[in-house]
Amino acid sequence: MGSRNKRLALVAIESVSKEQAEKEFGATIRTEMVATNQVGVWLEFTPKGKLQTFSSVQLEISSGERRLVSATLLPLKQTPDKVVVYFSN
Repeated sequence: MGSRNKRLALVAIESVSKEQAEKEFGATIRTEMVATNQVGVWLEFTPKGKLQTFSSVQLEISSGERRLVSATLLPLKQTPDKVVVYFSN
């Protein structure tokens, strides 16, 4: 088979805090109550630098050593200048 049939993939997973996401990636993370006992989480960023070729976002919410929520999220809205990812629980 020729080189045209080769597929390459790179998966990079990096855990970041809200402060680190804002400082290092220019990402904004916000939460708010969207209904009784329901919280929405929004992540917004510009797809550039390390985030230019992202395919999904892995959300994990923990309390101490206990994982409360884990989800793989696709963009709710995506333009060349902005990506918005949303989760509610």
